[in-house]
Amino acid sequence: MDDESVAEILLTLEDVTDMVTGLLSAPSPAIEAAPAPPPPPPVSPWLANSVLWRVDVTAMRFDDVEVPAGLADANLPKDAWRAGADFFAGRVVSAHLPLVKSFYEQALSGMALHSVEYRAVTMGAGRTLWLRDVIRAVRDQAGIITHLEGATNEVTQLRQREDSISQAQKIDALTRLAGRVAHECNNLLTILGGHGEELLHSLAPDNPLRANAQGDSHGGRPPQCFHAIAQQLRQAPESGGGPARRGHVHYRVS
Repeated sequence: MDDESVAEILLTLEDVTDMVTGLLSAPSPAIEAAPAPPPPPPVSPWLANSVLWRVDVTAMRFDDVEVPAGLADANLPKDAWRAGADFFAGRVVSAHLPLVKSFYEQALSGMALHSVEYRAVTMGAGRTLWLRDVIRAVRDQAGIITHLEGATNEVTQLRQREDSISQAQKIDALTRLAGRVAHECNNLLTILGGHGEELLHSLAPDNPLRANAQGDSHGGRPPQCFHAIAQQLRQAPESGGGPARRGHVHYRVS
């Protein structure tokens, strides 16, 4: 190149506005937001109002206990419902303790027992509290049960409704039985009355046996006896209904 030559630069201009705008507005695969996780399933109201616990079957002591506010106000003894507490002591009334222990012994032996109902120990005097334990067994790789997990909820009102229905059914059954007994008694009285009338007509007016015959023909003592029996049948549910049932512990078997 000689001294008189002049340097030249060639520039090419192009409008790339539309291309850049399209790139900026398009989603990038590398930075695209991850899809939102599905919402957690709703918690059952029954489970939300239950004591959740886990028990080590070797020592039969609570590993963990979560008491909801609803049952915290039920005067449950706090020392009995805490981690490290004995699983049975202070939790079940003494009358139901043998049956509850038997339930858990059978559950740990492999029987398909899933729930048990019992009367619970409470700190407040004069209150009856029924609880239901729903359990599942946790096994290790060898299939041996190492822990029990469960949910305990209050079923006092349910038990009271069941008792009321049972009582009503007993009263209805015995009332119908009393009606059938009264009907059969009336049939017998009709027969006795008929024979009494025949006997009365066959006796002379001055016969001393007429007094007995007149008593039989008009009912006499038999109706009173049958009436007393019917009354006892009707009163039976009031004297022997509910308390016997309340002494039972219910097993729920799948």
